[in-house]
Amino acid sequence: ATPAEDRTFGCWTGDVPEDLREDNPLTLPMDRARTVSARFRDPKVHYVDYANGVDSGDGTVMPWKTLAYAVSADSGVVEGDEIVLVKGTHVCSDNLVIDKKLHIHGAGDPSETVFDAEHKAKSTSNPHVKITADGALINNLTFSRLCGGQNHNCGLVTMSGASAISNVVFTASGNTDGGNNGKLVVLSKGILTRCAITGNDMRYGPIVNITGTGLMENCLVYDNRIATANGGI
Repeated sequence: ATPAEDRTFGCWTGDVPEDLREDNPLTLPMDRARTVSARFRDPKVHYVDYANGVDSGDGTVMPWKTLAYAVSADSGVVEGDEIVLVKGTHVCSDNLVIDKKLHIHGAGDPSETVFDAEHKAKSTSNPHVKITADGALINNLTFSRLCGGQNHNCGLVTMSGASAISNVVFTASGNTDGGNNGKLVVLSKGILTRCAITGNDMRYGPIVNITGTGLMENCLVYDNRIATANGGI
């Protein structure tokens, strides 16, 4: 079911098993006559507030505490929803996987909304931020002190879906324990635009690795350090 541009898919109704009502696309055995309808809704706006939020509920009346919970299956966000990080510092060492078409953004300028991983990661063998969805947008944030990617081919931020990262600052990232991290941003699809990448300390480079149909435009890359090899873009 494909919603109009200003709507998002809600659920299926009719002769659909309960555990499949939110699947889109939907696969059903046509072993009998079925009546199935798609329901669409306006996208929801959810909020993340590290200082005052709670990781439960729907993130509307009471904000969630962490972005990791907001993008998880437990939160209930669906394609097309918006997640707003309120101004301030959001501490989170969880690895993020963004596998839905979501709009994730800070409430103000990038300097006013900071995602701070404190040089910690629950999984150091995976990217700290992994974007696999098509059509997602992340903007108006600062990503600070990301780590992980002990495999130097891994990358700390990877985008394999046709999504966009815009007006984002990447800073103070890299491992502090001598791990084999490398490639701050890896793009095989999607676009990195109007971003600043500065003050990062990586063991291996390049700072930005672009393959496939990935695109980088109108970005500033300066004052980064590669300790071992393969600097640049």
